[in-house]
Amino acid sequence: MPDQIIIDKDIVVFTPVFGNAVVAVKPGVIRGTGKTTIKGKPVCVKDDIKQVSVTNCAYVAGVFVGGFGTLKIKKLQGKQLTKKVSSGGKEIILKGSIFEAEFQVTIKAKDPATTNPDPMSTYKGFGKFLPVNKTIKAT
Repeated sequence: MPDQIIIDKDIVVFTPVFGNAVVAVKPGVIRGTGKTTIKGKPVCVKDDIKQVSVTNCAYVAGVFVGGFGTLKIKKLQGKQLTKKVSSGGKEIILKGSIFEAEFQVTIKAKDPATTNPDPMSTYKGFGKFLPVNKTIKAT
């Protein structure tokens, strides 16, 4: 079934729950590098997820508070990449439902009672794309 194509500067939204951590999420933006354009903007291709990075997001995890980290896209789901069309020989990103995300801790949260740091350095979560393009679809 055809789905909306993700293009340059579309919004990336992360869910706030990353396993045991709750993150004060902020939206991100994906930059398109595909050779094909829609309304003058390049489409996003598979490798464009690597540059999505939302920094300085606060988090808490259980008793650990006061930490910060970076949100990233870890992996797209199978239906989020085109099978029949491409741009410059690369698969195009589609809206799909959700993708796998990762929260990478940059400043560890601490237990205020003991000052022990959070033992985790990454947390797994999810996110989704909010495409501006509502009409042009692909499979």
